[in-house]
Amino acid sequence: MEFILGALSELFGELILGALAELLLGLIGQVIGAMAAGMFNRLTGRSREALADARKPLSGSARFVIFALASCLIGVLSLQLFPASFARTQDTRIAVLIGVPIACGLMMAAVGAWRQKRGRPAGSLESFSHGLAFALPTTLIRFIWAA
Repeated sequence: MEFILGALSELFGELILGALAELLLGLIGQVIGAMAAGMFNRLTGRSREALADARKPLSGSARFVIFALASCLIGVLSLQLFPASFARTQDTRIAVLIGVPIACGLMMAAVGAWRQKRGRPAGSLESFSHGLAFALPTTLIRFIWAA
């Protein structure tokens, strides 16, 4: 019984902490992007509408690749902060590898649906596929290289 409780606490602890970290880092990235766009607008004197007309939005596949590359960078940085895996057994690590990206994708899809329900447009990260693309490389890097 103690073994089962220990395995469940490792699994859900890693799932919850990993998903919350991915969500928090995604939100921080969006805030930094918005701040950078605001500073650019102030410095150039352009309005947001003029900038939207001047640039073409990235395609869905380009966003998918950008989120995956950002996630790889976050995975490498997380290894510097936490070199040891939080999950101790191989079975738990495999469950985390599968569960964290799916949980992160579901959470991002829920955030997107919540924003659309309130009449605001959902961001590009706020879909299941982009949330999955953001979380999978980080968990894969941690699965391979975390001791």
